[in-house]
Amino acid sequence: MKKIRILTLFMLCTLLFLPFGTFSVAQSNGYVGVEEGDEYQWRIKINMNGLDNVMQNVEGLLTEMETRISQTELFGFESMTIPEAMENISYTLLSYLLPPGWENLNISTFLNETLDHYISKFNLTFLSGEIPDNWQSLNYSAFVDVMIDGLNETLPMGWEDQPIPFMLELALNELNNTLLMGILPSGWDDMTLQEFLETIIIQSFPAATESFLTYVMMEQLLPMAYMMLPPGFDTYTIDEFFPLMIPSAIWDANLTYMLDGLWYMINDTSPPGWESEPISNLMGGLTDFLNYTLTSYDPELEGANMTTIIQWGIDTAFAYSNISDSLPVGWDNTTIQELVIAQLEQTKTQWTTTILPQWELMMEMMETVGGFPTTIGIKIAIDQIHPEIQSTLGGQRATPIDMTLSISMDMQTWTSLNDLFSEFNSFSLSASTYEESSITLILETILNFTMAGYIVDPSTYSNQKIAFYDQFVFTQGLIVANNYNWETITTEAIIATTGNPDAYELSADWNSNGLLNRARVSSDGLVAISINLYSGEGEIPGYEIVTLLIVLPSTIVGVIYYIRKRKK
Repeated sequence: MKKIRILTLFMLCTLLFLPFGTFSVAQSNGYVGVEEGDEYQWRIKINMNGLDNVMQNVEGLLTEMETRISQTELFGFESMTIPEAMENISYTLLSYLLPPGWENLNISTFLNETLDHYISKFNLTFLSGEIPDNWQSLNYSAFVDVMIDGLNETLPMGWEDQPIPFMLELALNELNNTLLMGILPSGWDDMTLQEFLETIIIQSFPAATESFLTYVMMEQLLPMAYMMLPPGFDTYTIDEFFPLMIPSAIWDANLTYMLDGLWYMINDTSPPGWESEPISNLMGGLTDFLNYTLTSYDPELEGANMTTIIQWGIDTAFAYSNISDSLPVGWDNTTIQELVIAQLEQTKTQWTTTILPQWELMMEMMETVGGFPTTIGIKIAIDQIHPEIQSTLGGQRATPIDMTLSISMDMQTWTSLNDLFSEFNSFSLSASTYEESSITLILETILNFTMAGYIVDPSTYSNQKIAFYDQFVFTQGLIVANNYNWETITTEAIIATTGNPDAYELSADWNSNGLLNRARVSSDGLVAISINLYSGEGEIPGYEIVTLLIVLPSTIVGVIYYIRKRKK
């Protein structure tokens, strides 16, 4: 079991996602070079000396990453600690909602000015200017009277006898102009849930619409939301959803009934005569309660401004969370840049003291099972090509395609990935210790991770690099469109490490059908892993750094299969 544990630890360091198995999705157009019913094979060759160079250069790669991070700006956060960054983000978001200078106010002044800020906003719109400047000197009853006068000026006659739906849209639109900062799109109430989400993404997150992957993720999340609703509700508008979310007793009630209920609830929980007290007195009682609550947690918060209170809240939240368990001592006083470098330094130590020694032991284990397989085959069968679809977010087009992946040790006898999953499951069940069970569970999750297979059309993207990265997620780069302009994609990657300018070299090219033709990972001049299409015609020159990610997952899956076969 010790040797199995060593192997799984090694695989965790190199195994990435393998999105094959039985795919669902895609279609055929001019940019799709593969054909339904065809099978495509690749041969992977492994050079153990080259792989050893890859492993030995990782420490230098981590050192180079430390140097780069120390020279990189992280949106201004690099010189902040994590708590300081959280405070900065909080101030930025809250400043959209609160009056200017709020961060320097104590709790009492903050509450008064925030209420005055919003009363003034509502007075300019919803309340028709009926609220006087001295509204805090009014008692609650008088304040409600002038508020109703304002609503009478704004709303049609008889509004108080109208049911809830009459006011709901008006209230939400008013909130959208204030608290919600305009995030609700125009005409939101007449949109379906899908149209609503699409519009918010397009208006608020335009960069996300540049990727077809965003559309796929949305299409996968929507059915999960619809599962909580009766069949056919996916065609309902937001306006039609409201009756489903609000109890009928409330939905059918008029506003007078609701306001009376609110009045009775407040009256039952307040001291006698409260309605005759000036609003300023009621607010004073509320601030006294808030001050009492805060100082009961920390006496030093007496009279503190909102900046100090937020800092205290963030520090308290971190103190009660488990984040400190995974970070070094003193992390809360360490800048983010220094913290990342410290984590990399810790990784280097683990690599040199744990991973590399286990690598050597794994090499010995390979010898005990008859040596390391130097050739592994992978095969993709194109089961079905579907009609082209188009993203409703950014207009990118893609062809869904069903594929099946198989693996072989001799390029003759093939095992499908589904069968390999079964092999791996039995291996997972044989793990005898908690550590081994945890590792195999993680590996099983990685191996079983699948996504819908698509061939994206790069000509429908504003940036073909984004198209290529999307394609890597879908097919790991083994199959791409045949109409890339390869001059727009990074060519031939050489990754230098500290003191070693040629630590890693990655290269790949695709043929005229969009099939990966050749790929190679070298280290210190030695080829570590190469992959070649078993048959193909024509070549498209081009190289991309993600080649390493294309080759290693398939190689490791083959190693698992090889070991299982040798043990039988």
